[in-house]
Amino acid sequence: MKRRTCQRLAEFRSAYVDGALGNQDRESLLAHLVGCEACRREVEDLRRVRDLLAAVRGGSAAPSELTRRLVSIAGAEATAPLWIRPFRRTRPGALPNARRTLRLRTTAVTIVLGSLVATAGGIGYAAAPVLDLTDIKDPSGRAQTEFASVLTQFPLATDAANAAMVTSATDLTGAATPVVGSPDPAWGRQLGSVEALTVLERAVQTATEVGYVGTQVVIAPRDGSILSTKVAVHFEPGLGSTVTIRPTGDKPSIERLVGKRATSRMIDRELLSLLSRNYALRGATDAEVAGRHATMVEAVRRDLSSGVLARWWVDNETGLLLWSETYDRSGALTLASGFSHVQITSGQDSFLNHLPPSLTTSVTTATLTLSHVDDLSSHGWFCSGELAGLSLVRLRTGAGAEPAVVHMVYSDGVSTVSVFEERGRLTAPSPEARWDNDLQAYVRPGASTSATWQSGDTVFTVVTDGPAALLAQAVQALPHGKTLTPTTIERVHAGWVRIIERIVG
Repeated sequence: MKRRTCQRLAEFRSAYVDGALGNQDRESLLAHLVGCEACRREVEDLRRVRDLLAAVRGGSAAPSELTRRLVSIAGAEATAPLWIRPFRRTRPGALPNARRTLRLRTTAVTIVLGSLVATAGGIGYAAAPVLDLTDIKDPSGRAQTEFASVLTQFPLATDAANAAMVTSATDLTGAATPVVGSPDPAWGRQLGSVEALTVLERAVQTATEVGYVGTQVVIAPRDGSILSTKVAVHFEPGLGSTVTIRPTGDKPSIERLVGKRATSRMIDRELLSLLSRNYALRGATDAEVAGRHATMVEAVRRDLSSGVLARWWVDNETGLLLWSETYDRSGALTLASGFSHVQITSGQDSFLNHLPPSLTTSVTTATLTLSHVDDLSSHGWFCSGELAGLSLVRLRTGAGAEPAVVHMVYSDGVSTVSVFEERGRLTAPSPEARWDNDLQAYVRPGASTSATWQSGDTVFTVVTDGPAALLAQAVQALPHGKTLTPTTIERVHAGWVRIIERIVG
């Protein structure tokens, strides 16, 4: 306790010797000096120092050793009067020195700069734009619906395949063998490229003119098993089709309406032109599908780098497309669909008297010409005239001047890739999807395979009826931006960029 009192009165002792101590403090010090010999000795030492300094001012020379000692202790403050010492914030009993002063000043400057930086950071953080994004849950369902909606307008697509595209993989039969085998290839008279293209052109022309009732089959090998389903189809020219999907197990059948195809000779020619430009066509007669005589057409790569990539079987009598198959570069089946049974009808039935729900309902509502690619790109959308070696053939957006959805469809005449872009934040993928580390996306299997991922403020979903290699090529060619959650530094930087932009105008 006594030691703390001595330290507390250290400044008083110096002021007492200099005669600069107030009455109350002087009385406190004197009372302490009565009982403290150490403090009395220090007061005597201070008086001797004071007398020596007074002698120097009067002309007497101070001892050189004492002078050097005092100067080394006081440093730059050696000329300062002792009576101001009580007002300096120094350690009790210590004289001020240059190093301590520099340290105090450096600390003060550091505190000031730190405060300025913290203030600037806080302003930038607060001014950063807030990501007001729509939550997106499982976009793969909408993307596959959109994909099937587009395929209903493709001349060489079947209603059964379109129905399977929007059917959950859990509703399709998974087995080691398909429910129906593929038809045998034709071995009759060989057709050249011109004749083969003519057969397909006839199939495209009559796709909306020949009525029928039958059962179609879809076969899609996926991950070591074969997804397949049977679909009852009733088509009437000018009206459309009803399709009845028969899920596995005890699940009830699903009846849906496919509206009539919006025929466009220009679009049909465009797709056939893509096919004939990218592949060499050939064919053969004397094939048979569902008890009907047919002609088979094949598509092979012009550079002969792989075998057959697609086959179509076309009814000789009506021109109706009876069966179609696509393959990967190794020759393995990718997707097959066609009739196991069919009956050609004439006239209009009354199956549309009670309309079932539509099979597909498009999310996008505006169809754009391909000339809008540059405009969409300038507004931050990924939009390219080519993807994974396929050409852009369809471009659709949501309603409004600034749409939240853009849908692009790419094709080479055999395989189709759909790119579905939505502005928003992916909150939950499909429960049927699994994360693929190689693709950095959630992959959902089915008759059409989809991949979904977040890139910046956009959710991408790619859907294809082609092989897995095509899906991977398309996904890797698309953006994979950074996470939506910025770091503190990134947010501060964005905030100050926004402030400067507003100041500059």
